[in-house]
Amino acid sequence: YVRQAFLYLNILFSNIIRIVNIITKKDKRIVFFEGFHHFYGIMDRPHFKRIEIIHLQKNMGPSLFLNLYRKGIRIESMSAARIKKSPGALFDINSIAEKLSDFFIYRGRNLFGCVWPRIEAILSKHMQHVYDDICRASLIIKKIRPYCVVVENDSTYYEKLIVTAARELGIRTVVIQNGATLFHDAYKNDRLVMHDFYPLSADRLFSFGKISRDWFMDMRVDQERVVITGGPRFDNYYKTDKNTDAACSGRRTVLILLSDLWQSEGVVNGHIRLSVFYRHMIQY
Repeated sequence: YVRQAFLYLNILFSNIIRIVNIITKKDKRIVFFEGFHHFYGIMDRPHFKRIEIIHLQKNMGPSLFLNLYRKGIRIESMSAARIKKSPGALFDINSIAEKLSDFFIYRGRNLFGCVWPRIEAILSKHMQHVYDDICRASLIIKKIRPYCVVVENDSTYYEKLIVTAARELGIRTVVIQNGATLFHDAYKNDRLVMHDFYPLSADRLFSFGKISRDWFMDMRVDQERVVITGGPRFDNYYKTDKNTDAACSGRRTVLILLSDLWQSEGVVNGHIRLSVFYRHMIQY
C-alpha cells in the first residue's frame, strides 16, 4: 500500500516538476534507469542544471522519492505504464516445435526430445510476461522521448529492454561502467561470469580506464564505442581527501575491497574473483 500511495503521489509531483521544467526551458531530457547510488553523483552535477533529469524506476519507494525530488529530479515508474493485453496467443507453439525439430543435431543424434520440454516451458510460462515488459518499456520511452538513456549495464533483463526500446526509436543509449571488469582473459581460464558487461547493446560505454577498454576490445567490442571517462561515481570521494588525510595522519591505513558472492558461484569462485580484482587494481 505504501508503494502504491507513492506511485499516485509521484504523478502529482512529476507533473509539477514537468511544468517547472517547461517554464525554465529545459528542452533536453536524459533518462537514468535505476542505479540511484551509482548515478546520484552524476545527476547532481551543476552542468546538468539546464537539462531535465528523469530517474526511471521499476518500483516506487519513499526513500528514493524524497532523495530525488528534493534535488528537482523527476521520477517515472515503469509500473505506472498501462499497457493493453495481447488479444490472443503470441505465437503458435506447434509451429515453433516443427521448425526446431531438426535444429538440435549433435554428432548425428537429434536431441530435440531432450531440449524441447524446457523451451516449451519457457515459452508457455514466461513469454507473456516478457511481451508485457517489452510493451511497457516501449510505452514509457515513447512517452518521455529523452535525448539520451543512461543505464549501469545493458546485459540484464530490464536494462536490456530499456536500451532496446530506446534504440528502436533512434534515441542515444549509454552504459556507465558500474564496476571493475575481469582482468584481461582471466574469465577464459577461471570460467568467471561476465554479468553486467557483455554483450554491449548500447551506442556507447563510458569506461573506467584503459584496462577496462582493452577488456571490451578483447570481447570484440568496437573500440569506437568505448569511451574512457574514469569512474564518475567516485568523483565525490575527492571532496573528503583532506578529512581522510587528517584522520589518518600518523596511522597505517588499510583499504578493504569487498566483493559480493553469488550463491551459484560458491566460495572458491569468490576467492578467485577477489584475486582477479587484486591483480586488476595493482595495474593502476
